[in-house]
Amino acid sequence: MKAMDISKNDSGVSPYVITHVDTTDKALAAVKRLALADAVAGDTETVARDDNGDLFDLDVHGPGPMRVLSLAGKIDGVVEAFVFDFPESSPVASGIRSIVGDYVARTSLYAWNADFDERVLEEAGIPAAGWYDLMLSQASLVLGSSGVSYYDSLSRVASRYLGLAIEGKGTIQLSYTRDVPRSEEQIHYAGFDAVVTCDLIPVFAEKVGQAGLEATVKLEWEARPFRSMMERRGIGFDVLGWRKYLISQETALNAAGAELARLTGGGQATLFDPVEKPMWNPGSAEDVKRILNTHAEDEVRKYLGGRLFEKADSVDSAALKLLGHPIADTLLEWRDHQKTLSTYGEKFISWVRPDGRVHARYLQCVVSTGRMSSSKPNMQNNDPLMKEFYTPDLTLSVVDGAISGDPNARVFVLGDLGQAELRVAAQVSGDEALIEAFLRGDDMHVVTAGRMFGLDMEDLKANEPKAFKLARQRGKTMNFAVIYGLGPRALAQTLTLAGIPTTEDEAAELQRLYLAAFPKVSAWLSARDATVREMIDNPVACDFGLTLRLVKLLPKVNKAKEVLADRMSSYTKRDIVDEINSQDEVSEQLAAKLGRAPSVEELEEETLRRCEMVSWSEQFKAPVVVDMDGNAVQFESRTAIGRRRIFNVSTARWLDSIISSVVRAKRGDLVQIRKSFEEATGQKLTTQDGSPLGRDALKKRFENKDLKDAFVSHVFRQLGGNADKVCYRALADCIGSLGNAYRNAPIQGGVADAVMLAFGMLNEELKRFDDAFPVQSVHDSIVIECSAREAVEVAGVLKDTMEAALRHFCPSVPAIADVEISASLDTSKHGIDFDQLASFLA
Repeated sequence: MKAMDISKNDSGVSPYVITHVDTTDKALAAVKRLALADAVAGDTETVARDDNGDLFDLDVHGPGPMRVLSLAGKIDGVVEAFVFDFPESSPVASGIRSIVGDYVARTSLYAWNADFDERVLEEAGIPAAGWYDLMLSQASLVLGSSGVSYYDSLSRVASRYLGLAIEGKGTIQLSYTRDVPRSEEQIHYAGFDAVVTCDLIPVFAEKVGQAGLEATVKLEWEARPFRSMMERRGIGFDVLGWRKYLISQETALNAAGAELARLTGGGQATLFDPVEKPMWNPGSAEDVKRILNTHAEDEVRKYLGGRLFEKADSVDSAALKLLGHPIADTLLEWRDHQKTLSTYGEKFISWVRPDGRVHARYLQCVVSTGRMSSSKPNMQNNDPLMKEFYTPDLTLSVVDGAISGDPNARVFVLGDLGQAELRVAAQVSGDEALIEAFLRGDDMHVVTAGRMFGLDMEDLKANEPKAFKLARQRGKTMNFAVIYGLGPRALAQTLTLAGIPTTEDEAAELQRLYLAAFPKVSAWLSARDATVREMIDNPVACDFGLTLRLVKLLPKVNKAKEVLADRMSSYTKRDIVDEINSQDEVSEQLAAKLGRAPSVEELEEETLRRCEMVSWSEQFKAPVVVDMDGNAVQFESRTAIGRRRIFNVSTARWLDSIISSVVRAKRGDLVQIRKSFEEATGQKLTTQDGSPLGRDALKKRFENKDLKDAFVSHVFRQLGGNADKVCYRALADCIGSLGNAYRNAPIQGGVADAVMLAFGMLNEELKRFDDAFPVQSVHDSIVIECSAREAVEVAGVLKDTMEAALRHFCPSVPAIADVEISASLDTSKHGIDFDQLASFLA
């Protein structure tokens, strides 16, 4: 075969050969060569535009038809890449497809974003045996890091780990058509992506191994196909029923508005809208505070300790619930209806595709805990009242428990891990009291209440049901509040909002009783807290000057790269440096530093130094506090399987803490620094009586970026060599704020591990059924759509699999999965009894 291109360079990529495969003979020779490689990387390029010339929308239309498949493997130190070409009208395309299809059907491929390539190959009728997604390897490595909110691109990772820029993203990438012969540029682009992916295989194997994340990455790889199937199959949504419901919500919103008008002195109606509306805006926080101060003065003063609402005070749902006034209660109703109509409403219907289903994106290794997240739309943050409108296309009718409809209908099988976090807490702490209660199958909230308060809960349940309910609710709240690290104030508010009025002192006593009741849980939590305290008391040595340089440099680097990407297909670090500052500007800046004009050699040395700084800054997705070696100041937490969550300190949070410490200082040099800034700028940073601004007011005041930058610069300029004390105090504040997340990380992460393991197991288990597939997963739950005839058997498989997955990580604690069958996601309205379903189908 004739090699189209061979390249050897010093950028980190291996020597490589790219071959264009456009005949069956070349295809046969290619798969023989690939069989010699230990690992093979795959990448596809698709037809970018439809017949009208419009770009395919991946979310709506899918990825577009495959035009080329690139496969690459390293053989004798050289990466050999083969670009298999499939022009639509070519008489040999089907022969090439058959040869490469036989090969990939027996081969598991490495890829970057395997979801895309897997879908392209499956829709082309040549699915691969399996996939190893390196994107999930990278996501596992950086999980929890500040600024990491989504998956890295191949080009970014290639730049970071291999030191090279991939050309053509967004240009050549979108140039593939159905039939036009491939240009050398297109073939090289397609093959080079596979070359880069192939070179990244050993890079990630080493990094994952060094980080001890092999088991985590394997877990994510095996879970991915199930999660991808959930996206692609989607979940049915009853648009007509939802629209009818929205009409009722509009009516309820108007009724709540009319009631608010009545409660606040009357409203107004118009000729075109006879419904009376309040003379003020219920959606305005300022209006709400003014109205409550006027019409609920006694309740407001009681809630705020004698004063009325001020500008910086919050009137969120918690505040309104705690007020306990009819206006506040009606406002909560109004907000609920308004949120349904504005946040979901007609807008949500745009997510329903022509197939009548919602195809949300589910993302692995994005949420710091390891749990999945969802977007477009966020299926984990739906209005609970939407549940009944999620339903299979053809499903059974369930009215008052009676089943009717087509026996060939489809239903949902819903599984949920019962008290999963508490079971993981029992496992990691080894607390015998918790473990024994689970072994007995007790109601854990009842057990907690009984141990905390020394009560005979069975006697209380029989003789004083109200007292029993109150005690159980306290036990339930405590089971989660302590694990999540709620302080007395937050705990008191949580209980009060749950209908159990509780003071801070009472909440503190509840915490003491809980920890006394479960001593090993207490010891485990104390050890976690002690780790955080040690980091606060003995911080790593930090380079705060370098940290501030990163704050300023990284946005400039990112902006320069955006500009350069629009201007040229590839660029160097020197190009980035020149985009940030021209050579003339660099020369002027260096002259100011040296006190004379720099020599050519000095100018070149300065430019190289700046190139190194650009390279250093590119390792960060967002500015963080760094140590004396320029590495992020961070610590980590692990789950039983080794899943790592990184904790580092965002400079945004760190600078906010510095600002707060200066503005809220009551004595000493910091007060003078604040006053000198106020005098220089005319900006008041205190209330009218001279008191420091509250946290909410302070945050609002410094939403202005220019003001924030000016204040930070002023503080560091005034502090000079004394800045470290304030900086370390702010660092301690930031680390302390991560304490609750650190405390809970092994628990939430452990549950996430169990759910991911269940995904991988179910991917195989569901293959025994005709057409059973996942449609939704929220936290610890999994929803499967299947034929009603197979629902009971699917329910058994789902229950057994979820329990086995949790038991794998919690061998000392019984695992329980609650499983239901339903005609919609609302099991309270459309739940189906197992025996009734069997009778109906019989």
